[in-house]
Amino acid sequence: MACQRNAVTKNICDNVLFLIAGNDTSQLNKTSLPMILAHSPAGASSKQLTHHAQLIRRDRWFGQYDYGAAGNIKKYGSPNPPKYDLSKIKVPITLMYSADDWLSSHEDVQALAQDLPIIFEVVQVPVKPFNHLDFIWSVDAKVLVYDESLRILNYFNNNS
Repeated sequence: MACQRNAVTKNICDNVLFLIAGNDTSQLNKTSLPMILAHSPAGASSKQLTHHAQLIRRDRWFGQYDYGAAGNIKKYGSPNPPKYDLSKIKVPITLMYSADDWLSSHEDVQALAQDLPIIFEVVQVPVKPFNHLDFIWSVDAKVLVYDESLRILNYFNNNS
């Protein structure tokens, strides 16, 4: 109700999304916003959000969930959670990011790319005002994300 197209409070809904994912009005599909907000947030547990916050706090450290020293000893046999062993990845990875994504910065993507053993491509979406949620909901997601993803998948399909 509060986020419907003609609601007085609709701009508040728009701005809540921007606070989470990045400031971007040009890519927001405003006609779909009521449907989006009726189904979001969805698909994330409180543990997943806590883990994301732990990873941010640890600054470029990419590892398992931190249960605290006692919990980590019980779970991992060490007071600290282990880092993910990215050397075990045996397939080429493409990382796609955008300049206005507040949840995945350029620096974080570059650091991850350096840690991954096989990088196929690192692709920056060529539209400056493109945020984290735009990868799913942007008015241009098909051209900027989905078609690009299909290009990459077709490359491997044709070269395997």
